[in-house]
Amino acid sequence: MNEIVIYTDGGNRNTGNKLGQHVNAKDLSAWAYVIDDGSKQISASGFQLGATNNAMELTAVGSAFRKILSNSDLQRRPITLVSDSHYVLDPMTKGWLHNWMKTKKERPNLLLWQTLYPMYLELNPYLSFKWVKGHLKTKGNLQVDHLLNQEMDKHL
Repeated sequence: MNEIVIYTDGGNRNTGNKLGQHVNAKDLSAWAYVIDDGSKQISASGFQLGATNNAMELTAVGSAFRKILSNSDLQRRPITLVSDSHYVLDPMTKGWLHNWMKTKKERPNLLLWQTLYPMYLELNPYLSFKWVKGHLKTKGNLQVDHLLNQEMDKHL
C-alpha cells in the first residue's frame, strides 16, 4: 500500500499586537491540510477569528486525522505527518501528549489536544512524523500555507 503524506499548517494575521501579546478577537486565523495518497490529493481549509496560530495548527491536524479515519481507502496505511510546527510534533514524538492526557493539567489549547488525542491513538501504529522548515521549498508545506492564506483573504 502507498504511504499517505499529510501536510498541515495553521496561521494567524496578528493585526498590530506587540510581540508576545494575545491575539485580538478580530484577527484573521486559518488552517489547512493536504492529504496525498500517491494517486490523488484531498485538501481542506477553514477560517476562524481570533485564534492563535498554534490552535490553527492543531485544528489542521485534527481535521486531517478525522478525514483519514472517515475514509476507508485511507485507513491502515503508513502515514507521514509533515509539519513546520514543533508545537504540534514534539508532544506526539516525545511522549508528552500521553502524560498531558493523564495529568489533566490546564494548558493552552487543552480542548484541542483532548480532541486530537483519541484520533492520534487510533492512527499511531501507522504514524511517522517529519518536521520541515516553514516557507522553504517543501511543496506540500507551501501548498497548505497558500490554502490557509487564501482562506484568510476571503474574509478581509
